[in-house]
Amino acid sequence: MRNEKGSILVVTLAFVLVFTLLGLASIYFAGIQNEIANKRRDSAEAFWIADGLVEQIKNQIPITIDNKDQDVVPGDDSRKFDITTNQHLESGNLFNYKWDITAVATVNKQKRKILAVVDRFDIPEDPINSNTPITDLPPSIPPEHVNDQETITITEIIPTLREEVEAIGEFILVEQVAPDVVLQGTQDFVLVKVDSSPSVTIHTDNVTTTKLIVIDTTESSAFGNPQPTVNFVGNPIRAVLVVIGDANLVNPNIDGIVFIDGQATIAGNDSDVRLDPFAVDQALSTLGALPGEGNPKLVEWREF
Repeated sequence: MRNEKGSILVVTLAFVLVFTLLGLASIYFAGIQNEIANKRRDSAEAFWIADGLVEQIKNQIPITIDNKDQDVVPGDDSRKFDITTNQHLESGNLFNYKWDITAVATVNKQKRKILAVVDRFDIPEDPINSNTPITDLPPSIPPEHVNDQETITITEIIPTLREEVEAIGEFILVEQVAPDVVLQGTQDFVLVKVDSSPSVTIHTDNVTTTKLIVIDTTESSAFGNPQPTVNFVGNPIRAVLVVIGDANLVNPNIDGIVFIDGQATIAGNDSDVRLDPFAVDQALSTLGALPGEGNPKLVEWREF
């Protein structure tokens, strides 16, 4: 009888031990499952934070950002983000001007990284672009820098450029003989409309910022000036120069690009136009007059 009671006690204790272990194992695995679920939730939240940053920043391009270790919610150290933007060029038949957006989000140590590439616009590799051949090129501008207009996307918006510059920029009407136009550092957008004058001199010594300059000579022929002369005097400037109509450009010294919708000559020993895609972007994007209504196009998106 005593042996039987002892056996029952041992069996009972064994069952208690087994069920205790099973209970502890269940609690342990439940904790692991809960931790996995929390990590998945945090990882998903980090992904959507990073993706949201990309969507927010791409509509602000061009903008240079280098924000590291920022709180998503001020004072909350559990959610952090990094956001950076960089600009680069991809050369082909045209210069593809693009921005890289790198977004990194961390939620409770769960990190997600997204790289997005935004296409701003394409510009030609040549600094001077005309719909007709340019004559009298000085030695510093090789003839191969002349391009056909049909390969250019930006020239399609030249009329829009003129209208917007006239609406918000500095409007200068040139009527007197051989006037001087002095560009100032505060004039980001300038429209020079040449009517009755056979020539105009543009002074650039005071220019300190990137410019968008539109020269319109379309009505000058009515005053007997079929191809007025535009003289550039002063320091080199960063600019997008748009010539609408016929003109004789003397000594333009520009880092940027020149678009000519008409017939033009470029002359003068000091003439030089050096392609600067970043100056083009800075001048045009401020105006909001890029192709596609200025909306950046997302051409690449990936996690890394």
